[in-house]
Amino acid sequence: MKKFAFYLLLNVLFFGLMASSCEQTPVPVEDPTEDEDKKPDDKEGEKEEGKDEGKTEEPTGPQPGTYQLVASPLKGVWEVGDQVYVHGNIGTEAEVITLAAENILEGGKKAQVALSTATNSPSEPDALYAAWPAEAVYQYKGVLKNKTTFEDCDRLLTVAYLEGDTFNFTDVSSTLSFTVSGDYNQYALVANNFAGLNYTRLVVEQSTGQNKFSTKNNGEPFRKGALESGKTVHLWFPGKVSIKGGITLYVGKDGDYPLAYRLDEKLSLAAGEDKDLGDITASLEPHNDPGPNPPTMGKRTKFKVKFNELSGLCLSADGDFLWSVGDNGELAQFDFEGNLLNRVVLKWGDAKDHPKKKEGETWGGYDTEGITVNLLNNDIWVSMEQNYIGIIPFEDQATIFAADTAWSVLNTVFRIPDAADYGNSGTEGITYYKDGKAYIGAQDGPAHLFLYDLDTHEELLNVRLGDKFPSMSEIAGLSYDPYTDWLWVIDSNSPQKMFALSGDASRVLAVYILEDTDNPESICVDHMRSCIWVGDDAGSTSYIYRYDFEGLDNFNIAP
Repeated sequence: MKKFAFYLLLNVLFFGLMASSCEQTPVPVEDPTEDEDKKPDDKEGEKEEGKDEGKTEEPTGPQPGTYQLVASPLKGVWEVGDQVYVHGNIGTEAEVITLAAENILEGGKKAQVALSTATNSPSEPDALYAAWPAEAVYQYKGVLKNKTTFEDCDRLLTVAYLEGDTFNFTDVSSTLSFTVSGDYNQYALVANNFAGLNYTRLVVEQSTGQNKFSTKNNGEPFRKGALESGKTVHLWFPGKVSIKGGITLYVGKDGDYPLAYRLDEKLSLAAGEDKDLGDITASLEPHNDPGPNPPTMGKRTKFKVKFNELSGLCLSADGDFLWSVGDNGELAQFDFEGNLLNRVVLKWGDAKDHPKKKEGETWGGYDTEGITVNLLNNDIWVSMEQNYIGIIPFEDQATIFAADTAWSVLNTVFRIPDAADYGNSGTEGITYYKDGKAYIGAQDGPAHLFLYDLDTHEELLNVRLGDKFPSMSEIAGLSYDPYTDWLWVIDSNSPQKMFALSGDASRVLAVYILEDTDNPESICVDHMRSCIWVGDDAGSTSYIYRYDFEGLDNFNIAP
């Protein structure tokens, strides 16, 4: 036998070499470093005890057949017409099941359905996932994984994963409930810190024992809806929600909201939780803020202006033109069609013997960012990075555009100590408030706001608005409106926004998203023209926008 085996081996080698030389097929060369750590006595590759030789285990997973659906706690019972979306993990197959009367069991607590298409999806490493309502689900056509994406979030949302032959549904929404009795037909909800309450997407990643949530919010602060006397209203939120500072519920009829209910403590809602405020009728009180009907932003007009890096904007004392400053120490006047009237590049130096210069003050100029007019005496005040506040006295303004006087007209008066380390994110905005005081804003902090007495240079307020109002990332420009006692703030970080605050900066009253802007860094309220002016520092090219508003004069909430 040994000789026979030996000759057989020689024949195999001979004919193998002949075939190789005739066909000229390249023979792969093994990498000598491959598996160099493998020892001759390695057990790898040996069959496990009890396994049949030559057989390979194939993934099985769910098969077409009958499956059970158990309704979530908040859903309670299944109803005829309910649609359930079922998908696999590493495949693309999915199907929508519409419940009929014969599917519903145990008074609606359970349903029994037949699945076919979804079971064709490869199931390793997990099995099937389900979601209700199917019409709220984004039915992605690619590999679905263990995620469910909802794109209609203002309703009860539930999910489940397969355990044996059963889907046990879990609530992934929370609800805030309340009741009002009386002659009212509408409500509006807003967070006291004006965080957005309108969600456009919820992504749920399902796994054994937990669900992971990812939400998208479009930033709109008011949620409005209809109500009926004595009937409970449910407001749905996706995933987990935490509202710092509490909420305000406005109640009214036919577009008017005269009453409000305030909850001033933090409101936290967990998925599956129903927070019921009960009948809030007795707690409704009149309010003096604009509620859910702030001024309406309308048409925008865009002007390209001949000015480099426009950073500050304000109305002249008589309202006849716009003052502007730029990053490189430029000062200009514009008309209301964006035409440049006057322009000068300010030069830096120390103004000697100026009548308004106090002992110990060093007057000089820096990177000009914001501009405002003191309405008591028409002096112009300018904020400069990193933390300098300067003045252009009224008596100097007649010759301000003369080249030989420009060096002396902008004079540093005081500094903001808490903005000293902000660099080019320092004192970006300034606006005259009242009684000889001015608000000053720093970009970083985040959104750091100061109130200073312009005569004594005393700090009267120091607050990080970005901590108080999370949707405000910076202060790029400021404009106080004495007619309504509102403080307007512009935020140039994406998405660019305008905020209307109460005059004491304690509350947000409205938020406006700015579309198609580059780097809006200044803002100016103009009641004479029922508009708001915005300056856009787009680098070497600058723009001024006019935003027309309806109802800009309607609200005065001064005490």
